Amino acid sequence: MNSLFVDATSTSAAAAPLPVHLTVDAGEHVNVLPAPPALSGLVACIVRREVRGSEQAASVQGTVPANAYACLNLVAGTGQVRLGASGACLPRAFVTGPFTAPLSTRAQAPLRSLSIVLQPWLLSHWFGLQPARMVNALQDLEAREAAQLLQPRTLSSLLASVDQPELLTAALMALAVRSDPFEIEAAEAARLVCAMAHGRSVSLAAEQAGLSERHFMRRFEALIGLNPVAWRRIKRFESALAQIANEPASRSQLGQIAIESGYADQSHMTREFRTITGATPSGLRSGIRADAPGLWAFKPAGHPGHVMHAPANPA
Repeated sequence: MNSLFVDATSTSAAAAPLPVHLTVDAGEHVNVLPAPPALSGLVACIVRREVRGSEQAASVQGTVPANAYACLNLVAGTGQVRLGASGACLPRAFVTGPFTAPLSTRAQAPLRSLSIVLQPWLLSHWFGLQPARMVNALQDLEAREAAQLLQPRTLSSLLASVDQPELLTAALMALAVRSDPFEIEAAEAARLVCAMAHGRSVSLAAEQAGLSERHFMRRFEALIGLNPVAWRRIKRFESALAQIANEPASRSQLGQIAIESGYADQSHMTREFRTITGATPSGLRSGIRADAPGLWAFKPAGHPGHVMHAPANPA
């Protein structure tokens, strides 16, 4: 398992939360699809990405903001994905945990990739990895030390599904079937997240969940990976971003969005946006509206320029 040492000033590419189809530019095409019905509640969405062109001509930078999910990533083609800060080449099959700061990447054509955005508690059940240890980290699934994490046949099917979409659901179901029953932990994770979403503080959330504050924090990190405060910070950002991306917000409206999203004021929102994305709210708003390269992940479905590709994920 490798730590990614995320720099809070960097920028890069991530999965949008809802199903869309995008032609980001002449060389990059992105499809964000809902989870297969059999995996609803486990998989948040599936991102198919293609970077076209010659190895010499095409490379694409993007922005992965801090987020609360795990992600199974699969790469095909002769191109590569590299970390922006170090230039290190990412593996062909790897899983990541939640991130607390943005991550910079550069994709070199020709490349096709598949990212399956997962509930973080699946890290332990599907891959034998502890969510709390996977924060800001990745695990190469083809590395020798990872041989026990996936059966070779399952890994081969996952990699093949980049170009053969019909293989993906069966490969993911193989992961689900071989893991220990997770219904109890899934219900516990939902209960803790709900308490944190509605409680004004960790202590009140713990009280609502019927736990001591210490035990609440320990179980939250064990299941979600992030601590409760970091998780709330990211969810508050997501709420504000959805409003900023969908409204022609003036400076005064940005202040109102900050208050409605739970920030103390606009300055507080700006500081946290910089930490999570490497950009300011007004900078992201301008970039989203100008269709700036690398910012497709920040656009909610239904934003101007998005074409709905599939029906919304069923409840």
